[in-house]
Amino acid sequence: MEIFLLTLFIFLVAAAGLAIGVIAGRDPLTGSCGSRACARFGSCGGCGRSGSGGHKP
Repeated sequence: MEIFLLTLFIFLVAAAGLAIGVIAGRDPLTGSCGSRACARFGSCGGCGRSGSGGHKP
C-alpha cells in the first residue's frame, strides 16, 4: 500500500506541475513530429512537416 500511495503522490505532483505551467502561460505538451499524424492527416501542425517527409518552406 505504501508503494501505491507513493506512486499516486508522484503522479499528482507531476500533473500539478503541468497544470501550473499551463496556467502560467506556457504551451501545453504536444506530440513529437515523428508520429503517425503526418501519415494519417498529410501534415503535422507542430513542425509543418508534410506526409512525404519533407518540410514546408
